[in-house]
Amino acid sequence: MDCNCSEHNLTMDDNSHLRRIIIKIQARLSDDDRKYLHFFLGDDIPRRIRDDPTLGGTLCAMESLFDRDIISGDDFTYLINAFEAIGCLDAVTILKVIEGREFGSARGTHFDDSTHPYFTSSHYLNGILARDNDDDLESYQFYYSSSCGSQDIITSERHGKQTLSFKKDFQFDKNEKIQSVEGHYLNKTIVFSNGTILTMRIITGLRFYTTKGYASPSYAGEEGEMFEEEYENYTLWYVTGRSDEYIHQLQFYWYRTLDID
Repeated sequence: MDCNCSEHNLTMDDNSHLRRIIIKIQARLSDDDRKYLHFFLGDDIPRRIRDDPTLGGTLCAMESLFDRDIISGDDFTYLINAFEAIGCLDAVTILKVIEGREFGSARGTHFDDSTHPYFTSSHYLNGILARDNDDDLESYQFYYSSSCGSQDIITSERHGKQTLSFKKDFQFDKNEKIQSVEGHYLNKTIVFSNGTILTMRIITGLRFYTTKGYASPSYAGEEGEMFEEEYENYTLWYVTGRSDEYIHQLQFYWYRTLDID
């Protein structure tokens, strides 16, 4: 069907991030989801598009919302409310979550704190337990609080195997959310027990900052190349990454929160 949708370059369009999310959502919508969605959108989209609950019709409906400035890369609350109204909660989650950048390399074994058996959508990263071997290279466990008062704090598995020296054990107050993170890359030459010598990039020196201006303990070790991440109106949800003896990669997942103090 020709619905005269405008053509957009996803690499140049300021709304490209939201467009990519919308494409991801389309594969998860049933025929009934599309009918409910088009009905909910009502007069906010042209009637000829509303009467076409196909993939093409839904994409044209999204284009119409962009054209009328009802949604944009900076504000898509309308779209979240629409999917909540029709009970398409998978789409709501996709819209509310940002996958942060992958800091580090592909060395080591993948981990994902959200696979913890007691982790729920109401949990959020709230603290850190770091240990090292007096070489400024840290291993981490992360604490997760829950916005549901009846659920206990959970602790992730240890990522990395630096355990000889206690370094810092810190938790923010309950319901305090982390809005930014920073850390360091160190290029370290490691001599393994089998005689192998490798120079590798290792992540260490994590520090978190909250919406209320508080920070976790500072890193006092060797400083390397710093990295940092923050998204406006999002707070930290959970962490994935790669590790073995050391932390080789971290990726942070951020959850949309519009009620930041």
